[in-house]
Amino acid sequence: MRSTKNLVLFLCTLVFTPVAVSDLFAQPMFTNVSETPTVAADTYGNIVWYTLVTPNLSESTSFYRSIFDWEINTAEVKGQKVALVRHQGRPIAGMVEIQGADAALWVASVSTPSIKETTSKFKANGGRVILETFNIQNTGKQVILEGPLGEKLGYIENPAHPVSQLTNGAQQWIWTELWSTDTDLSRGFYQKVFNASITVNEKSEKPYWFINKGGQIVGGIIPNPAEGARSQWVPYVNIQDIPGFYSGLKKMNAQVLLGPESGYRNGSVVVFEDPHNALLCVQKL
Repeated sequence: MRSTKNLVLFLCTLVFTPVAVSDLFAQPMFTNVSETPTVAADTYGNIVWYTLVTPNLSESTSFYRSIFDWEINTAEVKGQKVALVRHQGRPIAGMVEIQGADAALWVASVSTPSIKETTSKFKANGGRVILETFNIQNTGKQVILEGPLGEKLGYIENPAHPVSQLTNGAQQWIWTELWSTDTDLSRGFYQKVFNASITVNEKSEKPYWFINKGGQIVGGIIPNPAEGARSQWVPYVNIQDIPGFYSGLKKMNAQVLLGPESGYRNGSVVVFEDPHNALLCVQKL
């Protein structure tokens, strides 16, 4: 069996190629998203946490402190460099340093009442376990799984102690979508493992599907716009001042794949990579 370090290193093999601006997106996802909390840690099937796996925690924390209004506190636990990300006092994400990793990656985690059942369902439908079940104090049992196209997704089991209350507020997570190299395979897989309905967005000029869990849209699926890149789940953050945010990215010499000057969705979307190639999107609701 692989060591924990080697398993996490495997999470970081995703490297992105430049994306054609005209091919990036399919449709405006957030038309019907409200400003009230829509994702709670005790609502099973929703994303409740994000973890950045990075080869250099110091560089990553410096970058994200510069572009977001996030409080990032670092620590060393048993020789492992980690960080907790807060916004307005509320924990919203974590970071962990894996030295020697090829790239960074934001890994989303979904709340589940049973990691055992979730893992079995993943494996039965073509997924696999990347990091066996482990426990983190005050967070609960966790596991890192991989979908059929190599995309990574975490699960958290802790019904007694919610991990985080994610909302659609400014500087917070608002959306996640799968950039898939085979949307037919992805839609069939996640319909089964999420026990969700996956419906096409009829208003979209390009292919786009919504993941509907219990009457709530919890994510999307699009054909992967990054030519040559593997499939992955891509998170979004709500930013109200897109021009100001974009200016900050340019000052940081970040790799911007889609800027507001494109005019896409009236310039409300920016897609970029952090210094270690973790992909992130921001959009003004």
